[in-house]
Amino acid sequence: MQGLAFFRELSADSRFCQTLGRAILAAGRLEGELTIYISNHAQDENTFKANLGRLISQAKKHDLLEKMVPHLDDINGQRNEFAHNVYALFTGAVEETLLPRSNL
Repeated sequence: MQGLAFFRELSADSRFCQTLGRAILAAGRLEGELTIYISNHAQDENTFKANLGRLISQAKKHDLLEKMVPHLDDINGQRNEFAHNVYALFTGAVEETLLPRSNL
């Protein structure tokens, strides 16, 4: 199966969508916890509407969570890839990176 046919299968699969929903909720929790942590340790930063990438930048700027930052960068890249490029990947609009588009 390839391309949009696979995307349609993913969208119709309730187990996949349920798992994706949990992953999105976990990402939201991670952003929320980072917002609290950074606002408590770097009061000069406005973390109110910061996304994960901005929160990671703020952590780097203030030398916070130094051991975690590389892992947070990986999580952010993977989350962005999946959240923003899946449909474009299966239509051929973007190149394959983390996710394959053929022989699925």
